[in-house]
Amino acid sequence: MFRFSTTAVIGTISLFTLLVFALPAPAEVTIYDLGTLGGTTSSAFDVNNSGEVVGIATLPGGRKRAFSWTIHDGMIDLGHLGGSTSKGRAINEAGQITGQAQQLNGASVAYLGSAGSSLINRGSLPGYARSSGNGINNYGQIAGIAYQTNTDSTQAVLWKNGNATRLETLGGTNAACTDINDAGLITGWAHNPTNQRRASIWVNGMPVELPGIGGTTSSANGLNQKNDIVGFAQDALGNNKAVRWTGHQVYQYGTLGGATSAAADINNHGDIVGNSLTDNGDVHALLIRNGTLIDLNDLLPDGSNWVLNYATAINDAGWIVGRGIAPNGQTHAYMMIPEPTTLALLVMGGLLTIKRRRG
Repeated sequence: MFRFSTTAVIGTISLFTLLVFALPAPAEVTIYDLGTLGGTTSSAFDVNNSGEVVGIATLPGGRKRAFSWTIHDGMIDLGHLGGSTSKGRAINEAGQITGQAQQLNGASVAYLGSAGSSLINRGSLPGYARSSGNGINNYGQIAGIAYQTNTDSTQAVLWKNGNATRLETLGGTNAACTDINDAGLITGWAHNPTNQRRASIWVNGMPVELPGIGGTTSSANGLNQKNDIVGFAQDALGNNKAVRWTGHQVYQYGTLGGATSAAADINNHGDIVGNSLTDNGDVHALLIRNGTLIDLNDLLPDGSNWVLNYATAINDAGWIVGRGIAPNGQTHAYMMIPEPTTLALLVMGGLLTIKRRRG
């Protein structure tokens, strides 16, 4: 991800050619504005190792639609289930996508889909009108939520072979799943008996509470294939901090100068993305590599006119997606491709001043 480039790719240039030849030297980052579906806003939520991105974008009238985006094909509207809106939440290596799409009756439910194909309705739990798929593994298993219309009741759900199964809480009222890996490990949060929201994993369908850092609230937001888990936990002062759980050990990270931070995703190399408050109160996209906190805005070339607010996913090549304020002033989805050499030097402090961990 590198310097001096908001590179426009024309025609059918191969991905290899793009990476090897399209980046000017010296390079730091390449950032792509994923655009919209004719409206004014978009957000990216996931990216697979082929570089396919999924998220939400607005149509000319402002309605939100799930999208798929690649460098070669641009943004594709994934459609709906008879209604008018949809959201793209997660994608696996086969290009299977899940999220939430509106039905003709107005209720939105989880789906299974892919670019260029019709969405398949995955339904909800009995008695729950709505649902959302939030994570999908390479076996097509979906983890997410079911919830009732106009109530606060939320249940954790696993869709396997097309069937929805409710997952237990920690003894409280509500729970939600956020992600699932190929081992079937599921992340999310669940209420304990006093209805405090606690970061949880589900092993063979049963919830296990993850340790905190002194506060009462936490959430496990993502994981990799090595069972490393990331999210946030409230500290003793009531501030959320980005954390990583490995086994049953919790590791706390700091911030970019403000009071709070949160982690959203981790790749198989241990690189973490999320967001943090800065010392002036702005929300900036965050990368954590080898324990070092990097403000993604520090990697942007001078004059890019981007402000990157959220980083939501990172693939094994280090490609990062999220949303920020584009040069035209609108909130747009982006993809940032950082150069490995650049990141290595950043971690060693060789290129610029990094905002280091702050407790």
